[in-house]
Amino acid sequence: MEREKPLGMRIGESVFCAGYLVFALVAGCMLITCAPGTGAWASTCGAMTLLLGCGDAFHLIPRILVNLRGTSEDPNVLRRRSFALGLGNLVSSITMTAFYLLLFVGMWQMAHPSQGMAFPPLETGAACWSPYALYSVFFRRTDGSTAQAARCGPSIVMPRLRSWA
Repeated sequence: MEREKPLGMRIGESVFCAGYLVFALVAGCMLITCAPGTGAWASTCGAMTLLLGCGDAFHLIPRILVNLRGTSEDPNVLRRRSFALGLGNLVSSITMTAFYLLLFVGMWQMAHPSQGMAFPPLETGAACWSPYALYSVFFRRTDGSTAQAARCGPSIVMPRLRSWA
């Protein structure tokens, strides 16, 4: 049998979760409605905030309800709670993945405005995307040789790391 958390801890966690949800949803709506003149990035950030807040609501609302109702011995109640929390975690994970994809696209567009949505070629596979490669994609000034720098990044960095050891 799992011990129940103290009432103060359950209330505090519930208040924090509810406050986070309200903040995320209000901030997302404000970024979308107040940002039309400030550019597409502010609207994208608003959409990302709403996406994250709505996705988190799927696991935070069942968690708040469990905290406020306390534990139960009834197997049907336990099964329903377990299902709701599991489904909420699934939805939250999917929306978080979508959030990071939108963040990646936004960062790419800010770092390479002339290329728009043209991502660097990935013919060498995901294994070459080392921190150096990601650095070269997002933070180095490029003249079209980004893919070459990313492709040879590990071969440049590794000998330097070995010489420091």
